[in-house]
Amino acid sequence: MAGFNTGVLTRKMFEYIDPRVITPARGARLGRTLFQIDDKPDTWADTYKYYWKERMGQASDVVDRATDLTTVDVTYHEELGFITQKGSALEYSDEEIERAQKGNIDILGDKTQAANDALADWEDRLIFNGNDDSQKPIYGLTSDPEKAGFQVADDAPVTFDKVVDPTNTDPYNDANKLINWFIDSANKIKFLPGKSNAQLVLALPQKEYSLLIRPYNKYSTGDTILSMLQDTKHNGANAVFSKIVQVPELSAEFWNTQKGAAGKKDCGMIFINDPDTADIKVAMNPARFGRVEYTDGKTKIKYMERTGGLCIKFPAGFVRLNGIN
Repeated sequence: MAGFNTGVLTRKMFEYIDPRVITPARGARLGRTLFQIDDKPDTWADTYKYYWKERMGQASDVVDRATDLTTVDVTYHEELGFITQKGSALEYSDEEIERAQKGNIDILGDKTQAANDALADWEDRLIFNGNDDSQKPIYGLTSDPEKAGFQVADDAPVTFDKVVDPTNTDPYNDANKLINWFIDSANKIKFLPGKSNAQLVLALPQKEYSLLIRPYNKYSTGDTILSMLQDTKHNGANAVFSKIVQVPELSAEFWNTQKGAAGKKDCGMIFINDPDTADIKVAMNPARFGRVEYTDGKTKIKYMERTGGLCIKFPAGFVRLNGIN
């Protein structure tokens, strides 16, 4: 192409492309907004080690000259976690760029965003749904609770959609059933030793979250399940949850492989999101790797990310919620 300096173009492309692929777009990588990052694993390691704490012992009576006070102990259990990787690439030609520029189309912006989204989507799927690898398992929020070690609440006493159903003859009673169920489920964590003041996150699929913000009382549009959960006057000094979030990957379509009606069942999760409970192991943030390929007038740039997904150090700090739909 006359007047088209490919060398200059390529340098400018890297300056333009790299930051957009490597830096997540606003709103992407939901997992990183809920859990802290641990970037200590070696870049090319396939495994990492971590420890979870088991505390034992309790206070005992003290009498004069007592010599048999209970001794407390902390046992550190070493575990092995696995790291996996995914890549994403974008491709363009000089002609494609020039044509797009003449049409005022930001084709590189669109392609870099697509490469960014591909890696971000994969990371979130790994964090929330795990990898289903029996040999090198990485557990997510929707993994089998028995394998991951999560607690499981009793099924919801009423589905979320029934509470806001206009034909419901007693929505107030059903709403209170749900509120008490949420509190009982949260107490599965809060009643654990040392966890009475734990800050809990409630994560729900988008559909069920949208039902919680709908009014169930036709005479008072401000009465919603969400408002009751966040009402400090109704629930004492603290609201039931410090944060209530929407997680698309909790919808059945992302994880439930059962057949028929059972395969359409969504789930929710209550959890502590401090680093002692879980964090995200990142060995390599999205980065350009390998050689840039030039073939038949096209340029191909590859990106890679390496992560261990969610490292669950305190499984009892998670409670699975079933029966919500």
